[in-house]
Amino acid sequence: MERFLWIVCDGVSNSVFKSQVCAPLIKWLDEDESRTAALVTFERQPKDVDLKNLPGHSRLEYFVERSYPFFGRWTLWGAVLKFRKVVERFSPTMIVARGPLAGYVAMKAKVKSNLVVQARGLCAEEYRFTHSRGSKLKWTMRKPFVWMLKQLEKKVYRSNAIKIETVSPALRDYLCDSFGARAGNIDVADFDIPNPISKDQVKTWREEGRSHFGIPADAIVYCYSGSAKPWQCAEETIQFFSEKLKAEPQVHFVVFTGATGEFTKLAEKYGIPKEKILIMRVEPSELLRHLAIADFGVILREKDPVNWVSRPTKVLEYRAVGMGLVHNGTVDWINNLEIL
Repeated sequence: MERFLWIVCDGVSNSVFKSQVCAPLIKWLDEDESRTAALVTFERQPKDVDLKNLPGHSRLEYFVERSYPFFGRWTLWGAVLKFRKVVERFSPTMIVARGPLAGYVAMKAKVKSNLVVQARGLCAEEYRFTHSRGSKLKWTMRKPFVWMLKQLEKKVYRSNAIKIETVSPALRDYLCDSFGARAGNIDVADFDIPNPISKDQVKTWREEGRSHFGIPADAIVYCYSGSAKPWQCAEETIQFFSEKLKAEPQVHFVVFTGATGEFTKLAEKYGIPKEKILIMRVEPSELLRHLAIADFGVILREKDPVNWVSRPTKVLEYRAVGMGLVHNGTVDWINNLEIL
């Protein structure tokens, strides 16, 4: 019997938790009735996690543990001890750690199971990208965290005792060049890529969605799906919509996001009429149905290592319903897609 244990340190509130963590895990369970899985998540406020709102399965068990602020590798030792107890209880045959913090916790727990660390981005560089834009004083105080996170990444990724899954060849190369990872230990993952939706189903969803939201059947519709994180270029995307509308008055826009307030303010700032833009929150299970409304998916990113090595989840979803892509050439994986 295969017993699969996942560990995540970025919380269940992460925008991709259900689609990129739970969905592949449940898919893995459904492929074989003899499989069993557990997921350990470290949360700042464990009591706030409602297990009823998380994707369920008869052979999936959740463990919710408390996390503490990161001030260096020593601050992860509480998580190491808690994770070790879960491992002893669950006896996994395989452990998958999402990101370097989770990987470090699993490594230090000295588990005997096979360990795979999923590299989904650059932890230290993402911290730098997010926090270097505030006040100079705050950034000066936070700079040491970049160094600490890079040391942690190096400790994890250069280990020869683990397997690594990256989301792109560019990220694989970065881990080898910057952290001394061994190319032979790295696979580029594709099991979490959504399956393409049939053209007939997309057509049905498109017609139903446009009718429901009052979007003309013959309109050209541009879509953005995602949040308003610093690297996601929310304002640049709305600015693109505004310029597109000036050139082609017949176009429409849809924005599927949890950050509805931010995008509504941006739409007002750039003068996009309410009848031309739909901004709404969509449950992950309904996202592909809603994406089918659009003709083109927009993915704009700044020129930065964080973006160059990424494989944006939203592009996978855009492609699943056959959308064309509008991008600005700052993501290596997108640049190399065969459809472009």
